[in-house]
Amino acid sequence: MNPSLEARAARLAPWKVAGLALFAVALTLGLPRLAAAHGDRHANEPIPLNGQWMIDPGHTNDEIELSIKAGSNRHFIMDWTTSTPLKALGGFNPSTVTKAQGQVEFRIRRDAGTFVCRGVFDNGHGAGVFTLELDKTFPDELARRGIRRPNTDEQARLAYANAGLDLLDELKKQSYETPDLETFLKLANHGVSVEYVRGMALFGYRFDNIPQLLRARDHGVDLEYVGMLNAMGYKKLPFDQVLKARDHGVDAEFLEAYRSLGYKPMPLDDMISLRDHGVDGDYLSSMHEMGYGKASLEDLRKARDHGVDAEFASSMRDAGYRDLPLSELVRARDHGVDGRFVARSRKPVTRTSRSRT
Repeated sequence: MNPSLEARAARLAPWKVAGLALFAVALTLGLPRLAAAHGDRHANEPIPLNGQWMIDPGHTNDEIELSIKAGSNRHFIMDWTTSTPLKALGGFNPSTVTKAQGQVEFRIRRDAGTFVCRGVFDNGHGAGVFTLELDKTFPDELARRGIRRPNTDEQARLAYANAGLDLLDELKKQSYETPDLETFLKLANHGVSVEYVRGMALFGYRFDNIPQLLRARDHGVDLEYVGMLNAMGYKKLPFDQVLKARDHGVDAEFLEAYRSLGYKPMPLDDMISLRDHGVDGDYLSSMHEMGYGKASLEDLRKARDHGVDAEFASSMRDAGYRDLPLSELVRARDHGVDGRFVARSRKPVTRTSRSRT
């Protein structure tokens, strides 16, 4: 068995020795192997049409974490992990996931090509090898949509990225310009899917051009984030404002903590301002626990700016200064007075006498 492949298979969380033995047996049945390592590859080298796959359990019973690696043992040209519906594994028997051990063979079909996978499963974890079979009709389908026909390497990259024809059709439907081949690949690699384009449009965000669409995705403005803002009451906002909120850390954790503590809804720009001053969910919660839940947001923001947090308030409380107004804590902090300073100032001074000679 290829030593590097065995080492990677061994990293599958609960893999047993028996599972590795099955994997070794599977490789002896004539499965395609990766070429031996030849050092670092050049950027313009051919894209491998075979490689290794690994599967781990997903977040739900209907989902798995699929990892694909292709290239030499020292440098993987293709190396990614993605959540994939179990049903996307064509020919895969779902009951295999719950079996102790078993050999598997399945296909992952994409518009540009199909990954033909073989290997073994052991208690929900799998590993094996694949061959990528490029779709012969795909270049013509691209040409029909106004994109030049890809060469073999380009088509392989599109297959690995899962760049689908439905994305091109959706872009056209929404009156986006037709991307060139390189932009099409970039869209897929950056997570711009047909679901993303369609979903953003339903939320009211149909962009002027593809670079703006890419910018939104690259900054993490995804369907989950926009949906969260909508659920919090921030609907139909200008995109630049949504982008600013995302970049400045106004996330679900912060907004949920803010609401759960009983604060009244504020405009999104005010929430952005709070985050810019370092006021997050943890800060608000901890200051509430210290008894400052009734302090105004302006006072809390000022306290944060002056370095007054729950740890400082707790140290002053331990030093005997309980229930100090927030303004007094700020004043103490500004003058370098903290719990340790108070404790040191209260220690009796021991004078040592010196004998005169």
